[in-house]
Amino acid sequence: MSVNLVDPASGSLTIRFNLNGEPKVQTIDLVSVPMRFGGRRYYFVCPKHGRRCEVLPSVGGVFASRQAQRLTYQSQSSDQIDRLRDRAHRLEKRLWPDKGKPRPRGRNRERLLDAWERADSAFENMFSATVMRRWGHLF
Repeated sequence: MSVNLVDPASGSLTIRFNLNGEPKVQTIDLVSVPMRFGGRRYYFVCPKHGRRCEVLPSVGGVFASRQAQRLTYQSQSSDQIDRLRDRAHRLEKRLWPDKGKPRPRGRNRERLLDAWERADSAFENMFSATVMRRWGHLF
């Protein structure tokens, strides 16, 4: 990997890597924006769309923006059951954290426990209704 920042307003990043034994080289342009209290902030320029980006994920050995590669966030493709399960899981991790982390106490613990029971119950009800709707004829 090599970075060319001769001009402070713009530059380039050259990435050399192997993908399945085949050497690849990709050059990505950089642009910078002056910061409010001095200095500059650098951004990648998406090779496909020309948009300014902070992150360029690699798919199939090509670095490009999330939009150019048609990638979505997990939350964009989750349904109601996934959201209920995720909420119950987040509350469970707050109630019973990993070893060494403090557990909530008092009213906060009671509030979280009530919220977790509601979320877990809603998830179980939705899941069982979905199972019966899809595979109920087998029972």
